[in-house]
Amino acid sequence: MQTKKILTRICALCSVFVMGSFGGCALLESMLGGTSSEGSSVQVESPETSEKPEKPDTPDTPDVPDTPDTPDVPDTPDTPDVPDTPDTPDVPDTPDTPDVPKDNMLTVLTEGEVFPYIDNIKEYLEAGAGAKVGDYYQAVNSQWAPVQIKWKFDTTGARKFVVEYATKEDFSDAVTVEVGPTKRAVDVYNLYKSTTYYVRVTAFNSKKEALYTDTSEFYTTDLGPRFMKIDDVYNVRDLGGYETSSGKTLVQGIAYRGGGLTIPPKGGQPNEISEDGKKYMSEVLGIKSEIDFRTENESGITLEQGSVIPGASLTYITINAYAPTFDYDDEYLQFFAMLADKDNYPFYIHCTGGADRTGSAMFLLHTMLGVSDLECLQGFELTSFSVYGLRDTQSGYYKDSWEAFMTKLNTYAGNTKQEKVETWARSIGVTQEQIDTIKKIFYGEINIDKAFQPSKKTEARSVMGKSLRQQYSDVLAAWTIQKKENEKVV
Repeated sequence: MQTKKILTRICALCSVFVMGSFGGCALLESMLGGTSSEGSSVQVESPETSEKPEKPDTPDTPDVPDTPDTPDVPDTPDTPDVPDTPDTPDVPDTPDTPDVPKDNMLTVLTEGEVFPYIDNIKEYLEAGAGAKVGDYYQAVNSQWAPVQIKWKFDTTGARKFVVEYATKEDFSDAVTVEVGPTKRAVDVYNLYKSTTYYVRVTAFNSKKEALYTDTSEFYTTDLGPRFMKIDDVYNVRDLGGYETSSGKTLVQGIAYRGGGLTIPPKGGQPNEISEDGKKYMSEVLGIKSEIDFRTENESGITLEQGSVIPGASLTYITINAYAPTFDYDDEYLQFFAMLADKDNYPFYIHCTGGADRTGSAMFLLHTMLGVSDLECLQGFELTSFSVYGLRDTQSGYYKDSWEAFMTKLNTYAGNTKQEKVETWARSIGVTQEQIDTIKKIFYGEINIDKAFQPSKKTEARSVMGKSLRQQYSDVLAAWTIQKKENEKVV
């Protein structure tokens, strides 16, 4: 009986796990008698009834409904991080790349040749040899004129503009000027002659971030001298910047000529140098030696008082102008000796107006250095465009004075005016070594602090189809009517 029970249970189990084996189980049961010891029949569950209890297991497939985990897909609303891409407004931060502006929002307008002096001077200089300065004469306080660095700005957002101008392309020597958001130009002064300038203008926002920038370049004319703006001082010019007959160019920044710095007892000077002017001459120009061609009494400043330029020495070398120039041998010997000492530079050389005594001395110095006859003559006549009045070598008092000056110079041996000046200088005791040293200093062959020679020169300018160099032989045409007689060596 026990064996029958066991077999019956095995059969029942087989009906559940082995599909299609139910018939075999029934046969085995009939072989065993088909009833239990209690007399009740053993009922083997049919395959259908046996699968029913197992079906609930299939709800394992509800794992599929677990796919509602796909609501994680709605989690993709995490993609709203994409709306975080509004961080792309960082793109406008790229305005830091305005180092190379490509949208032309800011454009520097100043370029080409510029003339740092008034129009009347420009017209006079462009007229060249034979020009009558009286036709262009204008009594003004200022021979110089500002060069304007201009720009346009086609958008908003700027809180300031920073303007830089330099003689070096890498802006390593740049002068920087800051202006407000409404400005579109700045005035600059005292630019070197015949020099290329590089300009950069940058717009900044309120966060001090660069918005836009643009660069340009311009060049100062080689026509005429470098006029200087110094507060309450008139007729001031740099002696450098001229090309010479040797092909060398005089360095700029080592010697200046001009009017007086104080009001003399007898007048003749409208103002005296301001405190800003003194500071500029001392700190920017670095003047070490002041030479005054007057006397102490005429100047009103004693040697004990010294120069009004802080840090500069004062020397009186009393001379006269025009033909009487040649009567002051000892004074000119002292003058050239000072010029031959490199430790004395930079110089400021003057009388009252920087016109007659200074004009005569600078004519001789420039001629010795090889500056053209035309430019030496213009150097004298350019005083006409100042508060000190007309200096016209073709008419009136100054015509006679100038012709007498040239007549006396022509008494010295030489084929050119340069040779004649050197002959005269040696005759009063100036040595050839001193003459050569002065040339080397002005040619930049002896190093002087503050000396400037442009790294990129402008091309020589031509006037009315004829270069300045070609005009040199015509320079004194208007007042050398008796040239042959004047050139005779007496």
